[in-house]
Amino acid sequence: MKRFTLAMALFLALGGNPALAVESTPPPKEEEAETQRTEQDESPASLFSASATVGTSFVTQYVNARGFTPHDGPSLQPFASVTLGHTPYGSLSYTMWQSLRLDHGTVTEEDHIVTYSNSAGPVTMNVEWARYIAPGVGVFEEVNTSLSVDVPSHPKVLVAYDYRDGSGVFAELSVSQGIALGGPLSLEGTLAGMYNGGYAVDSHSFAGLKFDISVPIQVTDGLTLRMHGRQFVATHEDFSSDTSVGATLTYTATNDEHKD
Repeated sequence: MKRFTLAMALFLALGGNPALAVESTPPPKEEEAETQRTEQDESPASLFSASATVGTSFVTQYVNARGFTPHDGPSLQPFASVTLGHTPYGSLSYTMWQSLRLDHGTVTEEDHIVTYSNSAGPVTMNVEWARYIAPGVGVFEEVNTSLSVDVPSHPKVLVAYDYRDGSGVFAELSVSQGIALGGPLSLEGTLAGMYNGGYAVDSHSFAGLKFDISVPIQVTDGLTLRMHGRQFVATHEDFSSDTSVGATLTYTATNDEHKD
C-alpha cells in the first residue's frame, strides 16, 4: 500500500505594449449589412443533445466512493444512463447502477441517480439526488452538489447530505491530473481527502485519503475500455484501508442537433 501511495503522490506532483487604437469611418450600408450577417453566422448556435450509455465494470472488490467496502470479493457492476441537454441550460441525466457479488450471484447494491449539470466558463456545477438500496442493510437517500474548475490540478469540492438516515454529511476535496503516455493513451489520477460527519457511521472525523488511477482506451467510436485502480487509506477506526482494481467497458450513443 505504501508503494501505491508514494507512486500516486509522485504522479500528482507531475502535475507588450498596448495596441494603438485606429479610428475608421463607418462602412457603407452594404458592408454594414454583410458584417451583421457574418456576426450572426459566427455567433454560437444553441445545441440540443441526447445520449444513452450502457456498460459494465469488473472489480476485485467493491470499494465505494464514500470510503466503505460493501463487498470484499469480485463484483460485476452493470449500469445504464440517459442524458438530455441544451447548451445554455445544462443537462439532466438519470443513471441506474448495480453491484453483483460473483461468488453468491446476489445484488449487494442498486443505485438510482438524477443529476443536473451546467458550466460557466471553466467552472462546472453538479446537483444530484441519489437513492442507494443495499439489500439486508438499508436504503440511503442523499442530495449532493459539487463544483469543479478546469484549471491545472482540476480542483473539485463535493458535499453530500444523507437526509433519509439522519443528518449525516460527507465532504470531499480532490485534485486530478493526466499524463499522455504516447499515441492515444493517457494516465489519469485523482487524489481526494474525505471527511465523514455521521454519514452511515456515528463518528465525525477525517475518514481518509482516496487514490484513483485509470487508463482509458478508445476501442471504437463510442466504445471505451478503462483500466482502473483504487486505494483507500483509512485514518479512522470506523473505516478500513482497501485496494481494488478492475476494468470498465462503456458504450455511448449521442445525437446532437444544432438550432439557430
